[in-house]
Amino acid sequence: MPRRCVAVAFFLIVTGAVRLSAQTTSVIQGRVVDAHGLAIAGSEVILSSPALIGQVRTASDVAGSYRVPGLPAGIYSLRVSAPGFSAKQ
Repeated sequence: MPRRCVAVAFFLIVTGAVRLSAQTTSVIQGRVVDAHGLAIAGSEVILSSPALIGQVRTASDVAGSYRVPGLPAGIYSLRVSAPGFSAKQ
């Protein structure tokens, strides 16, 4: 019985360490707001990076929030577009 407990404990420690070391992605999330702090409904967030397969990911939400999970380490460019708003130069 004690050998079995030691084997089970060892297995749990090893599989837990593998799970922790396998997490190599991150999330970018936020909320798109206007100059008054009000959410901009229907906005679209476009992330681009050489680190991404396809180099572009988009996210949109009717409440102005966005969340882009599963991102590998890298440098990202974020662009937002929304109906009725122009790009700021």
